[in-house]
Amino acid sequence: MKKTKIIFSSIVIVSLLAVAFYWYQWRPAQIRKGCVKEILELGQGKNLSAYDLSVALDYCLIKRGLEK
Repeated sequence: MKKTKIIFSSIVIVSLLAVAFYWYQWRPAQIRKGCVKEILELGQGKNLSAYDLSVALDYCLIKRGLEK
């Protein structure tokens, strides 16, 4: 009985850590990569200033829920 509680508790803790890692590390990194790729494709062949690209990146991040 005690051994199953320890195993169950360990599984719950590892699961919570995995979800926290995904939500706070992996997901934002993937969203940022996608936004940067999108903005670079947008700016390719156009004469956009760094400010315009920065505004577009901020908009992309806001649209996907990372920044306020």
